[in-house]
Amino acid sequence: MLKEFNDVDWIDFSIDNSFIFVKHVESGRGELINIKTWEVIRQFDWVDSINFSPDNSFIFVKCLGGSKGELINIKTGKVIRRSDWINRIDRIDFSPDGSFMFIQYVADGRRELIDAKTEKVIKDTGAYEVYFSPDNLFIFVKYLADGKGELINVKTWKVMKEFNNVDEVDFSQDGLLMFVKYRDGKGKLLYLSNFEQIIYQCALRNTLKKHKEQQGDEIKQGLTTLLKHRILATFPQQAQDILSKEITGVLQDKDSSGSAALEPSKKRQKIE
Repeated sequence: MLKEFNDVDWIDFSIDNSFIFVKHVESGRGELINIKTWEVIRQFDWVDSINFSPDNSFIFVKCLGGSKGELINIKTGKVIRRSDWINRIDRIDFSPDGSFMFIQYVADGRRELIDAKTEKVIKDTGAYEVYFSPDNLFIFVKYLADGKGELINVKTWKVMKEFNNVDEVDFSQDGLLMFVKYRDGKGKLLYLSNFEQIIYQCALRNTLKKHKEQQGDEIKQGLTTLLKHRILATFPQQAQDILSKEITGVLQDKDSSGSAALEPSKKRQKIE
């Protein structure tokens, strides 16, 4: 046995198991603990929830129903952001590698996209959503008011492509493909290496209001039609191999819900 705790409500681990967060029942107190040394790094009162960054550098602790909270650099102990009644933080999400943080405030709907290395704000104007690609190469910014979207190369911060009337975005797990669903129900699947539109435009107008299983069937039918017409043959061999695998995965999806792989999934990096 490594360690014994009393009065435990719940515990949570950092991804690399370097740290553990223990929430106690009666006091509501929370403790951030270094597992190697069992040192209590920091204590919090009336903890609601916590969120470790994927690289274990940061932790966001929400307390008192979200009326208080702190975003902390675990290594330095520095408090990056504090949440209070005036600047109440609704949620903080991290890019898959932890290099970016997206903060959403409650009162004014303000958002902040922050570079975790420099802890500087990259973008802080307008109401928008951010989608991170799993390979950390791209960020998609969608503005809530008009549905405009920008696909941004993280290394250069160059806007690679602009979009209009965007509803939501999803990336494939390898980061090579991006699916954009528009407000009118149409959808486009793009190959991110050159942004060619390579798969299909699926009309979801009539299915958006239907059951989830029906949407899955609609997408699968569209992909089956695509394969029959051999559209993939018009693209380079490398692209054919990648896309064939992606399409096969959708067609062979055994999810009992009937949902296709291109539908929004629980595992995607969407930030609302």
